[in-house]
Amino acid sequence: MEETRYWKKIAEGGGFWSYCKDQENTKSNDGRQLYKYTRPNPGERWQYEAHQFGGVIDSLYIKDGKFGEELCIGVASENRVNVLQINVWQDKKSDGKLHADFKGFAKKIPNIDINDSIDFKTWTNLKGKREWTDGEGNAHSSIPTYIMVYQDNGVMRTNTKAAFDYVDGAYVGIPAPESAEMGGRTVYDFTIQNKFFIDLVESFSAKNDELLKERREKRESTPAEALPNSSPVENELVAAGVDDDLPF
Repeated sequence: MEETRYWKKIAEGGGFWSYCKDQENTKSNDGRQLYKYTRPNPGERWQYEAHQFGGVIDSLYIKDGKFGEELCIGVASENRVNVLQINVWQDKKSDGKLHADFKGFAKKIPNIDINDSIDFKTWTNLKGKREWTDGEGNAHSSIPTYIMVYQDNGVMRTNTKAAFDYVDGAYVGIPAPESAEMGGRTVYDFTIQNKFFIDLVESFSAKNDELLKERREKRESTPAEALPNSSPVENELVAAGVDDDLPF
């Protein structure tokens, strides 16, 4: 079993990227690419990139990281465990709005078949392109990219739909944010809605905890799981060395 890779969505352009643990090996032919970034400070890193990946779900948990809580979904293939990392919150604070990707996955989770393999892809909505100019006159643009979850619907692999109907601009069954007028503007409180989405994910994880544990025990151990003195999840994070000091 090869080393686990931890994947994040590429916000601009779609696909996923995974940090290369060995940043010094610039001549490796393992498919790594050099990525140059400008925020928060200019720099570069070696990373793997993929348009999609998949396998059988064998872990699903929320962990704390330097940039806030992350939902981690581990899927096992024949030669590697790949973990999709989704930010839980829109920013580092855990008292505001949930990240759109987290809410998107939570809406689908009641429709996810734990007994079927799963594929993660992205979809870029070109019609949703937004353009603006900052205070210094610099032009910017943004195109929304969404994480798609593919499973077998009995006929073909297709994108898993949200478990809640969308009617008249709102999802039926999902609590709306509370609102109040303050200082001449409307202020929204997402506390109840946030709890609803987090409960969906945590309930799915708890319900399938024994099954996922059994799957991890039956497959070949990853290099990190073979490390002594800590849990498999902790070992994976330590061995990956990817989550607490990356610029995004």
